[in-house]
Amino acid sequence: MCVSAFIVIDEADAVAILADTVWDHYGLATAGTLRRAGYQIIGTDIEDEGELIPHSDRHVDVVVCSYPEALALYDQLSRAERRAVRERLALPYERALRLFDPRHGLNQEPEVP
Repeated sequence: MCVSAFIVIDEADAVAILADTVWDHYGLATAGTLRRAGYQIIGTDIEDEGELIPHSDRHVDVVVCSYPEALALYDQLSRAERRAVRERLALPYERALRLFDPRHGLNQEPEVP
């Protein structure tokens, strides 16, 4: 289970990438902060209808946690099962997303509960 992100140089670079994508919010975290928190960063591509989106070459996934073992594929689960999975994974996702919290500067690490 991953958080989708782009590698950027600085906040101005992040704003430029945001203008070329479908997202309208962003937060910043350094790769070092993410790695020190125990997250793996993996380069990935994003496609839309078989075409790479702009800046796909700078896209990464931040691995938050493994998909729960012994579960069917997410799209094969019932609505109730999906809700249970989301509730079960809410805390790990919240911890990861707090590292991207825009209220914190690039060189400050937010407190992770």
